[in-house]
Amino acid sequence: MMSFDIESLFTNIPVDRTIDIICYKLYCTDPKLRPYIPEHYFRQMLEYATKWTHFLFNDKYYDQCDGVSMGTPLAAVFAEVFMADFEDKHLPTILNNKTSKLLAWCRYVDDTFTIVKCDAKEDVFRQLLNTFDPCISETKQQRI
Repeated sequence: MMSFDIESLFTNIPVDRTIDIICYKLYCTDPKLRPYIPEHYFRQMLEYATKWTHFLFNDKYYDQCDGVSMGTPLAAVFAEVFMADFEDKHLPTILNNKTSKLLAWCRYVDDTFTIVKCDAKEDVFRQLLNTFDPCISETKQQRI
């Protein structure tokens, strides 16, 4: 068993890509999910709520340049959407590979718990995970 932590997940979430994922899921997959609001307005609201935020630090105001601010209400939603999409795209290739060392994968926000074969090397597995997306950097591997 190994556990991994994604380094600075909230500030590394690609906002534009995550908005694209949300809009695709809502407007293109299931007509029952489609909101009444037109997609371009919905997209614009998500951009205002995530890309045009600011925060106060040491009595100075800053604009959030990339990722989502940890205190914003949408931060956890964006993190979950982005990570679920990451898992949908990349985990099947690992799990369905006959030579795969990964047997199970469980995640809560940015922490993963994995079950791997005894001969799996932590560094090799972490490096493999880090090749899938430049926004994801798995760190703090720990063999349990």
